[in-house]
Amino acid sequence: MGLERVSAFGNKNFAVVVVKVIAAFGLPCEIIAAILRSLDHPRSLLPALLTCRHFYTSFKESHGVEASIIHRQIDPALLPYAVTVAETSRLPLYPRPAASVRSLLDDLYNSPARLASRSLTLPLNTLRSMSRTYEIIQGLAYDFSRRALQQIPSPKETALLKPGVIHSSDDAKNDQDTESEQGTSKEIPAPGATRSPLSPHEQFRFCRAFYRVELFNMLFRGGEFSEEAVRSWFFSRLPPWELEQLGCAHLFLEMEFASGTSLTTHQPFQLSRGICFVHRVITASDYNTKLKLLQSRDEPDGNINHGYYNQGFISALYSVYDAFYEDDGILDERPDEVLRAELAPIRPSRDDWQEKDRDEDPDWGPFHAWLNQHRKNRVATSVMMYEEAWLRARAYVLWDQERMDNEFPDGFGEQAEHPLKYTDEEYDEMIESFDLRSQIWRRGGSGYWSKGDERQREM
Repeated sequence: MGLERVSAFGNKNFAVVVVKVIAAFGLPCEIIAAILRSLDHPRSLLPALLTCRHFYTSFKESHGVEASIIHRQIDPALLPYAVTVAETSRLPLYPRPAASVRSLLDDLYNSPARLASRSLTLPLNTLRSMSRTYEIIQGLAYDFSRRALQQIPSPKETALLKPGVIHSSDDAKNDQDTESEQGTSKEIPAPGATRSPLSPHEQFRFCRAFYRVELFNMLFRGGEFSEEAVRSWFFSRLPPWELEQLGCAHLFLEMEFASGTSLTTHQPFQLSRGICFVHRVITASDYNTKLKLLQSRDEPDGNINHGYYNQGFISALYSVYDAFYEDDGILDERPDEVLRAELAPIRPSRDDWQEKDRDEDPDWGPFHAWLNQHRKNRVATSVMMYEEAWLRARAYVLWDQERMDNEFPDGFGEQAEHPLKYTDEEYDEMIESFDLRSQIWRRGGSGYWSKGDERQREM
C-alpha cells in the first residue's frame, strides 16, 4: 500500500484489511513505524494502534512517530509560526524575557526553515498543544472566510440591488416561464454560496493572520515592553496591508468572543489569553463553565497583569501610526510597483529559505485591495481606520487578485448607512445598562445579565 498518507485507519473495515496484510507478510517494526509516520493527522494514530499488538509494539519501539505525524499535519508554510507559538508557551510568563522574545521573532522572519526544524525536538506535550492550536486556527480561518464571503455581493447580486432598475410583472412572469421550460430554478443562491474554495495562498493568508495575532498576545503578554520595542520587533516587519490583515483577524475574534459571552463584568484582557482559551470559552456548553473559565487565573499569583500592553492588541496596533509619520506622501503619487517595494520590509538574506523575495506573499491581491481603499491617503491613515471596520469584517486584504477580479470585480459592496451611529433612545438605554451593571458589580455580583432578568448573576 506504499508510504503515501494513510488517513483511512479510522475506518474499521480498512483497519481489518491492513492487519491481515501485515500478518500475512510479517512486516518488520521499522516498516510499520514508517507507515504510522505517514498518517496525516494525530487522531488517526490511536485507531491504528488499536488494530493489533504489532502496531502498538512498533510504535513503542520507534522514536518520534507522533512528532512526525504532527509535522506532516501542519502546512509547511505555517510550521514556523506554529513552532514560534509553541516555543513562546515554554518561556517564563512573568516577566517575559525580552531577549528571548526578540530572538524568536528574528528567527521567525530571518530563518524560518531552521525554526521549523525545531518541531522534531519539542516535547510531546508541546507538540500536541501545537497540533490543537493549528486545528483551532484552521477552523477560525474557515469560519471567517465563509462569513466574509457571505457579506460580499457577487456581480449578479450587485446588479439586482442596483437602484433605478425596475422589472415589470410581465418580465418576471416571462422569466419564470423560461426557467420552467429549461428545468432550472429561479432562486438566487445565498451570498457566498457559489464562491470557489479558498486557494492555497488564501488559506495560508487567513491562518497566518490568526497566528500573528496569537503571537502578539503570547509574546507581549507579560513584562514591560516599550512601544518602540513592540513596534520595531513585531509590527515594523509587516507592510501596511498585512497589518490590516491582523486587524481583520482580531476583529473576527472579537465578534466571536462577544457572541459567545455576555458578562456583567468587563473582561478587557480575555482575548489576550490566547486563541485556545477563547475557543474553550466560545465552545463551552453552559453558563457555569464559561463563567469559571473567565474567572480563572493563569498567573502564579492569581492576578491578571498584562504589563505595558494591558490595553490589548488594538491599542498596540494603533501605535504603529507613529512609524509611518515620516512618510507623508500621498499613496497615489507613486507607481504601484514602486510603492509596494518601498513599503515591503527589507529583511536580511535568508540562507535557509529558497525564495529570495522581500515579500512572502507573491499575490498582488491584498496590496491592491488595500491601495484601492487608500489611494488618496497617506500611509499613516491607511491602517486600522475606525470607519473601515466593515471592510475588515469582509477580510478585504486577504483575498487573491484572481478571486477579486472574477467574483467581486465591483468591490466589496457598500458600507451600511451610519453603521457606527446610534439613536438617542439607544444611547439612553446603553447608559441605563451601564448604571445597572455597575450597581450589580459594586454589590459583588457577576455573571450574565439582561434587562429585567438577573437570574444568572452571582453574588
